[in-house]
Amino acid sequence: MDAGNFDFYSAALHELIHAIGFGASNPWDDLVSSGTFIGSQSNTSNGVSNVSLYSADGGTTYDHWVSGTTSVRLSDGASQETAMDPDVTAGTRKYLTNLDAMGLADTGWQLNITAVPESSTWALMSVIALLGFGAARRYRLNPPGCKSFQ
Repeated sequence: MDAGNFDFYSAALHELIHAIGFGASNPWDDLVSSGTFIGSQSNTSNGVSNVSLYSADGGTTYDHWVSGTTSVRLSDGASQETAMDPDVTAGTRKYLTNLDAMGLADTGWQLNITAVPESSTWALMSVIALLGFGAARRYRLNPPGCKSFQ
């Protein structure tokens, strides 16, 4: 990863976690109180204290851990800024942390947490390229509006 660029993996992980309810669901909202998250599993993961939340709109919506919140990565136990705080520093990669996972658990997700090795960037890009080539070939052999000879 280049030092001045933002990391696609980190952004995709962050947005995927939002898509499944982190900061954007009724179970999440039920556990927000006075700018903190009061979920019991998150509380335990955060040193037995409620987790401070970030609000981009001045206190109406709380959908991230407060900026700078740290936890341990699930992959190797090293400390890092959580995947679900509101920012990412260019040139860094964020992985799922224990606190991120416990936020999901508090909102109803049943987690079977095991370390999942990250896919090689080249392997992922190869799969995407193969799918793209296949779609282009199919389109070229049978463009829209043409009758297929089968």
